[in-house]
Amino acid sequence: MLKKTYEYLTGRYHPDLVPCQQSEMKLIHHEMVDHLNELAKSLSDSGFDLFILSGYRNHLDQLRIWNEKVEGQRPILDDEGNAIDIKLMSDEDIVKNICRWSAIPGASRHHWGTDVDIICKNSIPSEDYKVQLTPAEVHSNGIFGAFHQKLDEILESNLNFHRPYKEDLGGVSPERWHLSYSPISSDLLSKYTIEIFEKNIIETDIHLKEVLLHDLEHFYETYVLNVSPGAQNT
Repeated sequence: MLKKTYEYLTGRYHPDLVPCQQSEMKLIHHEMVDHLNELAKSLSDSGFDLFILSGYRNHLDQLRIWNEKVEGQRPILDDEGNAIDIKLMSDEDIVKNICRWSAIPGASRHHWGTDVDIICKNSIPSEDYKVQLTPAEVHSNGIFGAFHQKLDEILESNLNFHRPYKEDLGGVSPERWHLSYSPISSDLLSKYTIEIFEKNIIETDIHLKEVLLHDLEHFYETYVLNVSPGAQNT
């Protein structure tokens, strides 16, 4: 295994990033810039202001999110986006509930610079509204519902992007706001082997590591490979 490939795929090394104009200096893979600009223009023509809320996220950032959830410093959400009480849960159930909304450190698609969380900036109802990225916001009658409906129409013919968590396949909860640049992300996913996944967990100071290692194949297949149909072949 090439060290560079391992570090690249797990968010420890990434030389291909540039700031994105559709954000407040969030970083994305440089090869997707022009295509993202075209997508933003198509949405703008219909009155929607594409904004990148989250782009590249490195390994340490993802690790902090994960560990803070285990420690109770961040909420763990149910399938409706509501906080749940984990005090009476087993370690296995805690890990599975975190995985529904947060990627395992070193196994996030955000590590690649190809995946972004998006909103429509001019659909935010007020200046003091805090975007949560919840199912209610992106539902057909939510504040970003019309934006995502238009995006669905565009994605039918724009094969540069796809929604890897378009539907519930028993792994990650549906994330309508998660958009991926297909030409690169599909290739990177094919390179992300279970050996890389295992090495990453062993070398990461992640809470409840023993749970992940005990059922390694399940977590790899369910929360890494298990993306919506067409995502890997787009």
